[in-house]
Amino acid sequence: MINSTMKRFKNSMIHINKNTIKWEDNMIQIPNISRIWVGNCFKNQLPVYLYIILLFIALSGFNQAVRIVLLVILITCLLGWITWYMKRKDIKDINIEINTGMIFSFASNNEDFTQQVYELMIDYLTKKEVYSEINIDFNGDGKIDEITLAVEEKTIIKEIINVQSVKETSPLIIDLQKLLAKYTEKSSDDKDVLELIENTIMLTQLSDNEGIKQSFGEFIKKGLINDCNELGLYSLVEAIRKAVYSA
Repeated sequence: MINSTMKRFKNSMIHINKNTIKWEDNMIQIPNISRIWVGNCFKNQLPVYLYIILLFIALSGFNQAVRIVLLVILITCLLGWITWYMKRKDIKDINIEINTGMIFSFASNNEDFTQQVYELMIDYLTKKEVYSEINIDFNGDGKIDEITLAVEEKTIIKEIINVQSVKETSPLIIDLQKLLAKYTEKSSDDKDVLELIENTIMLTQLSDNEGIKQSFGEFIKKGLINDCNELGLYSLVEAIRKAVYSA
């Protein structure tokens, strides 16, 4: 028997965005979620008292043949319940309980997928990972259709574009912008390099010689001078040498 406050869904597509979880014709607000877990929500308790009552009824007030028939029916029902229980006791669904006590359960045929979805949802709910949008398909073995990161890089790139848009005729600034463009085009595991180049452009515009010297020292440590040589950024290479190696 399934809990009356539970709804179980198969083959659903879940869309998580901001503070809402949507699927089919349903939607819940994430702040209303009180619990999320992997498991089943079936009532597993054998209705012992009911079986005892039926047993006494079967053993009393009837002739031998009727008692045997009733006992066979009772045993058949008991075996049916045990079979039902064994099939369902190890079911692993994603269960979401909201503060009204209602439970929404999502079924998958794949336990690994179920665990992956659970961990992804926990990350989303606890803000350990920053996602702006998640689409999860529970059809068949299930798949995670799309995860969109709420990327800080968008802000960084916007700032980079703003830096690049500064009208500046200095050959050093132009070379720094070319180097910045090279790293902007990469898949950015180079966030620290982007920040370093961007900061160096700002320091150059402010004529902060001490800050520029420190930045160019980081250029040497990170091997950026090799990229400068490859790109033919000779004004930048010369500026690094003068700043870092001058007495």
